[in-house]
Amino acid sequence: MKNVLILSYYFPPMGLGGVQRPLKFAKYLPRFSWRPIIVTVKDVRYHGHDDSLLQELPSDALVYRTGSYDPLRISHRLETKGSPSANPALGRSLARWLLFPDNQVGWVPFAVKCALDIVRDHQIDALFSTFPPASAHLAASIVKRSTGLPWVADFRDSWLGGEFNQPPTNWHHHLMKRTGRKLVRTADHLVSVTDHIATQLSEMRGTDTGISVITNGYDPEDFQSRCEDRDDGKFVLTYCGSMTRDRDPVPLFRGLRHLLDRRPDLAELISIRLIGTSIGLDVAGLISYYRLHKTVSVIGYLAHRKAVSFLAESDAVILLVTSPEEQSKCVPTGKFYECAATGLPILCLSSDTGSPSWIVENGRGVVLSPGDTMGIGRAVEMMYERHSGDDVIEFDETQIAQFSRLGLTEKLGRILDDVSTR
Repeated sequence: MKNVLILSYYFPPMGLGGVQRPLKFAKYLPRFSWRPIIVTVKDVRYHGHDDSLLQELPSDALVYRTGSYDPLRISHRLETKGSPSANPALGRSLARWLLFPDNQVGWVPFAVKCALDIVRDHQIDALFSTFPPASAHLAASIVKRSTGLPWVADFRDSWLGGEFNQPPTNWHHHLMKRTGRKLVRTADHLVSVTDHIATQLSEMRGTDTGISVITNGYDPEDFQSRCEDRDDGKFVLTYCGSMTRDRDPVPLFRGLRHLLDRRPDLAELISIRLIGTSIGLDVAGLISYYRLHKTVSVIGYLAHRKAVSFLAESDAVILLVTSPEEQSKCVPTGKFYECAATGLPILCLSSDTGSPSWIVENGRGVVLSPGDTMGIGRAVEMMYERHSGDDVIEFDETQIAQFSRLGLTEKLGRILDDVSTR
């Protein structure tokens, strides 16, 4: 069994989508003869926590949690001591200007020291880091220079222009671009979640050699639990994920309002469930504004497997990627794969032509522009009518087999084998 040292700021018990990829890699890597040793941060102030995710780690995995001087860690410490903490939105805004490459840079010295101590005490065969945050790659590059370990750098988002990396000024943009170019040329291998990001990385690296695409995916084991059986007789559509400016439910609400103005009888026959954390949006206020309280309910954040069970027990699922078209190519929502794995009809609101095209090509639902208010309303009505008529979409599991977390981790295992034996 070889050892891979994983640097991942976002890791359970933190919740939300960003932790799923490093967690599932850590879960399945031992099946391909790699033991994960993880360096992450201690408790921070965050949008969601899910202690149940820790149960998925293999018994021989090691997790080291370090201190940090980043705003999320400092805010958490202030809260636990009963001291008032700064406004989170204000803190994030200031951090974008003052901290580089991101507000987790205060974690770098702690992560590097911990990693070097681990290298001294264990036989480490490869190094793996995952972005965002950019500081994880910065820390990994320092460890590589200090130890000579082969380094695989993972990109869950675009280095520039993605949802989580919007430099505030041209100066920040230039410095970020320059730093990224240096990092991708230092790493032994790059992994991205989409072809689009891989193309960006090849331009930064100056070659497409040493770059692989490992998409996000779904874990069949997450679908084994079931929520309570429904007996309300309603047609239930479920959205599962964060609600932000790039996952904005407003286009959905507009479409529903347009539908219900035309078909008021559907208000209590259709149920829209929103599962997840709202970040920067007053979702309850929006529901009130669009007069959708009879149709839309906010369940809030749930433990991952419970959220997936709610998703799987629906009649249809909703996918939101409402950022501008060019940016949406760089915002690959991991929820796409779990939506696909349900086998249910998918209502996707997106301007992107990447992953959503799979939905249409495989006959799994409809993809509409967020601005198509009438079309969104008609799509919900059509799904309701098809469901009422028992017109069921046949689900071919071979369509999604390529997205299994186990198979995707096998690809990473082969990359680690390659870089560690050069």
